[in-house]
Order: sequence, then C-alpha cells, then structure tokens
Amino acid sequence: MLKIIENYIRSLVNEVVDKGVNRLIQDQYIENLFEMVPASKKVGIINLVELAMRASQGKPISRPLGSHYHLSPWEKLLFNPVHLFHFPTPETETINTSVTIGKNSKKPLNISIPIMIAAMSFGGALSKSAKIALAKGASMAGTATNTGEAGLMEEEREAANLLIGQYNRGGWLNTPEKYSQLDAIEIQ
Repeated sequence: MLKIIENYIRSLVNEVVDKGVNRLIQDQYIENLFEMVPASKKVGIINLVELAMRASQGKPISRPLGSHYHLSPWEKLLFNPVHLFHFPTPETETINTSVTIGKNSKKPLNISIPIMIAAMSFGGALSKSAKIALAKGASMAGTATNTGEAGLMEEEREAANLLIGQYNRGGWLNTPEKYSQLDAIEIQ
C-alpha cells in the first residue's frame, strides 16, 4: 500500500515538474517566469516586491522604518570634493544647462537640460497615451524623447519638439522616410 502511494506521488510530482520545466524552456522570454530570476538579481528582491506592491495598489508604499539601504560608518562621511577648492556657484547666478549632442554634425541636437526621456517603446513598454504625455513633457522641459524599439508614431512625433529614433534589430523604424522625420538617431 505504501509503495502504491509513493509511486502515485512520485508520478504526480514528476508530471508537475516536467510541465513546469517545459514551460520555462518553451515560453518566450518576455512571457517566461524565469525572467524574474535575473530581474530580482539585478533589482533586488525587496525592490521587486515593493515595485509590485506600488503597481497593484496604484500609490506609493508607506515604509515606516525608512530605506533598506544601510551606510557603513565610513560611507556616512559624504564630501563634495569640488567645494574644497572652489566655492559653490551663488544661487543668484544663472547657469546655462543646455547641451549640444553631435556639435560637429550637420544637424546637431540641442537640448535645454542635460536630461532626456529614455528609450521606451510603444506597446512593448508604454501605452500610446504615456508616450504622448512623455513627448509633451519633454517638449515643455526643452529636451528630447526617444521612440525606443517601436516604429514611429505620428502622435508622438507631433507632440515632441525633439524626437530621437532607434535604429534597432527589429527594423520597425529602419527606413529613410522615417529617419527623415527624426531629430536624431540612436543606434541600439
């Protein structure tokens, strides 16, 4: 009797494990559960769980005990070495934060601040409304946004004063007509 139960449990576990392994091996990476392993290793399990909590609740989490990042006693000594030799710029002085990318090219990209919207594709990473909102925000800030791997979206082009397109492996944007509508091209 014990042998029958053992064989039954063994075959049941074997079937479940086989299905799980086959799914891990056969599912595409972006839909694969194994994708969580490198993500949790890169981001950390605490950040990953807190990110999931924020995403499901739709609001920031309340962390009553502060950050989980702990400084060693030596890391608590923080210096800005430039202030050992030069005084900080007075608050009343205007600082030019504009940046020119490709200053020796025929068509350099001039942005007002040294910050750009990162490459995040429509459909793969963001919704259409999010891409348009980021393009409008980038235009208001005087900087550029990036198409990501996706093709050129007319609404994003209209909303963005400065649009960078990605030359990518997928080929969704890789035509001269589409490149002519961009302000800059990023090689993926």
